[in-house]
Amino acid sequence: MPSFSADADIYLMARLVDTLLRFTGRLGGLIAYRRPDSDEIFVRTRGGVSRERLKHSPVYAIVRLRNAEFGGRAKASHWIIKATGPLRVLGGQDLSGRLNALVDTIQKEDRESRLGERRLLFSVHAGLLAGFSLHRHRLFDAVVRTSPTWVLSRETRTAQLVLPPLRPGSNFFPPDFPYYRLQAAWGIVPDLFFDRDAYRPVSIGEFDVAPAFAETPWRSTTVVAAAETLSLRLPPSPDVHHCLMLTVGICFGVMGGHGVEKQHHTGSAKIVALT
Repeated sequence: MPSFSADADIYLMARLVDTLLRFTGRLGGLIAYRRPDSDEIFVRTRGGVSRERLKHSPVYAIVRLRNAEFGGRAKASHWIIKATGPLRVLGGQDLSGRLNALVDTIQKEDRESRLGERRLLFSVHAGLLAGFSLHRHRLFDAVVRTSPTWVLSRETRTAQLVLPPLRPGSNFFPPDFPYYRLQAAWGIVPDLFFDRDAYRPVSIGEFDVAPAFAETPWRSTTVVAAAETLSLRLPPSPDVHHCLMLTVGICFGVMGGHGVEKQHHTGSAKIVALT
């Protein structure tokens, strides 16, 4: 028979399977809710650990260390999303959660620091982010079948994104919209280190810079488009504890009263390269 510490808390969570009683909200001691990354309904008991116990009780020492690292991953995801610039709107509601899971892999690559202080070294493990789709279902590669190419320079902090010729029905399969445009963002993702009580970059002022952004004119989805190059540049920085991230996206539009109007929740984007 299992035994429990008198100082421990029991907290239950489950999925609500097909039943006549399908609900969200509170029912007695239960709370039923949906998550953005699932179509299922989850149920958990009410209550939980008090803030004071979680902060001071020795029972939760490991929990505090894991919470500190979770906070670091959340900050890292914030910096990654910031580096995508205007392309962030092409991501899904679960973008932060999916990034947190991916960043966990990077954090576990630090085998030198102790639990609770493991670093997030994007300058070393940046390649693990390459190919990440900002939306789980709307994939850039499903629309643009010929991958763009790029030239990145960490020294000059420039990026050249070479967009391929696009031929509808051959290497270009857009949804049912008359216009599209391709976009690119070039941003900074700093390494994060545990400093006293939280994860921080070495020098936040060096990284608090808006990403560079470029885009093509609106194009017809039924006409062959020639190759085009988008050029991006970031200001210089003496700090080496970061990586530079290039993101490509595509959005769609329809003709409105003041020209082509972008349609929300239709495009896609992905991280293509880092240096």
